[in-house]
Amino acid sequence: MRILGTITLTLAIELLLGAAIFAAGAWALWSLPSGRLATRRRRLVWLDAGRALVPAIPLSAVLLAVAIASILAPGNGALRGVRIWPTPAPFAFAGAIATAGCWMILHAGRREARGKLRAARRQARFGGSAMFLGILAQLVVAWADLLFNLPFRRAVLGATTPALSLAVAMLVLGVAAFIGLVAGMAGKPRPSGHFAASFYLVGVAGLAVVALW
Repeated sequence: MRILGTITLTLAIELLLGAAIFAAGAWALWSLPSGRLATRRRRLVWLDAGRALVPAIPLSAVLLAVAIASILAPGNGALRGVRIWPTPAPFAFAGAIATAGCWMILHAGRREARGKLRAARRQARFGGSAMFLGILAQLVVAWADLLFNLPFRRAVLGATTPALSLAVAMLVLGVAAFIGLVAGMAGKPRPSGHFAASFYLVGVAGLAVVALW
């Protein structure tokens, strides 16, 4: 239950933060004067992403409630014992980009199913790039903590379970990033988006095991 609560808490924070980041990006681009940075196409892409992430806000609230209930369940101890990663701020920011990108790919798949092919391809490209860059940043944060955070390195490498979980999580997240990028480049969010999301969830679960060790 504690691992489930940590996974849910991580996804809730990342979804909410991801929605906020892309909403803020869309607002910033529309506030800037037209130019090389704030082109019409870039504005529309960011606005489309922000709108696609609106349903993530209530979902993240539900996930947050489930996470708190799971963590505070009898026998799980106090909420203060839970952390999503040793350096939570950069990890959560990177994860927010990745989670939002994954959400956009899945949303693009629903658009494709409704016959909105052009909009689906555009959103899949943007979401695939965001997912790839977000996961890459997550892996950089994980490696940085493993290399420079001595207590964390000792805790992870000193036992088989966290070391194996970290290795599997990094590998699976790399696969998810590759699938998301390819789906975006091809403009085909189905069925690759579901595979990318599945691998991403497994990777997040593996990192949750490491974070709680």
